[in-house]
Amino acid sequence: MYASSLAKAMEWTISIEGRTTSVRGAIVNYGKRYRAGLRRYHSCRVGGQLAGRQTYGEKATNAMV
Repeated sequence: MYASSLAKAMEWTISIEGRTTSVRGAIVNYGKRYRAGLRRYHSCRVGGQLAGRQTYGEKATNAMV
């Protein structure tokens, strides 16, 4: 449901801009931004767990990664 409404919103925005051929490009760029965000989130998460290693112990930290 959410994905389809997002796709509709993207199509609507692109049609306003008059660049119907760039639908695929917009989706690819969105995917790149999303993956970059995931990488940032994951590195922050791992960094936080490494910082908390003294508290929880190495085994528990590695299990959560």
